Formats: sequence, structure tokens, C-alpha cells
Amino acid sequence: MRRVDFLFPFMFSLVGIACEATTSHEPPPQVPQRPHMIGDSPSSSPTPTQKSILEIVMSEESLATLAKLIKASGLSEQLTGPNEWTLFAPNEEAFASLTEKNSIAIDDLLKPENQAKLQDMLKYHLIAERLKAEQVVKMTTVQTLQGKTVSMSVSGTLAKVNDAQLMQVDLEGKNGVVHIIDTVLQPSP
Repeated sequence: MRRVDFLFPFMFSLVGIACEATTSHEPPPQVPQRPHMIGDSPSSSPTPTQKSILEIVMSEESLATLAKLIKASGLSEQLTGPNEWTLFAPNEEAFASLTEKNSIAIDDLLKPENQAKLQDMLKYHLIAERLKAEQVVKMTTVQTLQGKTVSMSVSGTLAKVNDAQLMQVDLEGKNGVVHIIDTVLQPSP
């Protein structure tokens, strides 16, 4: 019996050391987001929140650059007002790709002298009505607030707006719906 008394404290100290060794204070690695597949359940609850579209964008970590651009563009008031909108919201990877491929610096877009250009770019991501994903995939084109149209397509189970894949859909707010996309939409010249 005496040996058991000696072994218990020793065993518990080993368990404690093992637990400490596996504890990490680093955040877990981020898993790449996969595209939204037709048939997937919506990304949010079917009930709209009391947030405006702008508040939804500001609360999504993957839309931080878009939130800054909306503020700089002067469209904030429009996206918090009573009108209904659909926003195809480019994620962080989309803006990083835009910068790499087209040599467009986000800092340049934020300058006051580029506000009209920025508004034009962002308005190409806005539709002047609430369109949930199930409606979007049934359309072929839809006119944007900028005046030009975007094309909708479905290939297998992947839905696209122009060349952008829908990554997360149906983030509903009190004045519209946000669909997160993986590419910044650009109208053809």
C-alpha cells in the first residue's frame, strides 16, 4: 500500500506536465473558406437581424477592408437607411488579389480625391432590392446601382456572380442581405 501512496503524486505531476506541454496560447490556424455550394444551408438564420447591411459588414472580420472602403466612399448613410439592398461583399482575399493582379492600392482608393472612383466600384456590388441566394441563382443578369449588369451563373453546385464565387450567403439585415464573394467585381469596359 505504501508504494501506491508514493506513485499517485508522481503520476499526477506527470499528467500536469503533459497538459502544460500541449497547451498553446496561439490561435488555431485559419481554415480556408470554401465556396457556398448550391444546396448548402444558408450561412445565417433565416430571420433578419436588426443590423443594417453596413453593421453586418462591420461585424464580419473577413470584410474589414470593405468596411473601410464603404466609410471612405460616403455610402455609409445609404447602407444604413430604409431602402432594401443586396450587397455582393468581397472578402479580404478578394482585395488582396485585386491589389496583386491589378496594382490597385487600397490606400489610394481611400484618398478623398478618389471618392467618386471608389463609389463607382462599390455601387457595382450593390443591387437595389433584397435578393436571397435562392433568388440570385435563378437569375441570369441583374442591374447594379452603378448602372451596369452583373451575370449570375451556376456550374454544378457552385454559384457565381461574374467571376466571383459565392462564399457565404444570406447574411440578412433589416435593410437587405449580404453575400460574401471571393473576387472584387469589375465591370467590363
